[in-house]
Amino acid sequence: MKDQQTLLVHKESDLLSVEEHVRLLEEQVSSLKRINEADRDELSKLHATIAELDREKDELQIAVDEKTEQEASRGDAVAARVSLPFLLGLLERDLHLGQ
Repeated sequence: MKDQQTLLVHKESDLLSVEEHVRLLEEQVSSLKRINEADRDELSKLHATIAELDREKDELQIAVDEKTEQEASRGDAVAARVSLPFLLGLLERDLHLGQ
């Protein structure tokens, strides 16, 4: 009977120890769930920020492309204005040489 009493006390002690371990594990699970949720919220915010930055980048690229086209057009117009007197001079020279 004494051996069984001792065994029972040990089993009760083991059970309390296991219950305490389970309680600690449940606390860890709850903590990890909160951390996971916070990480998901942050990830969602980061995705939104990336999407906004992509839109802004696209808008800036369009603006740069438009400015580049405008500059190219201006450059063509300047080249034409510079070339026109030169070409007229060549034509006049050819006309004078041909006479």
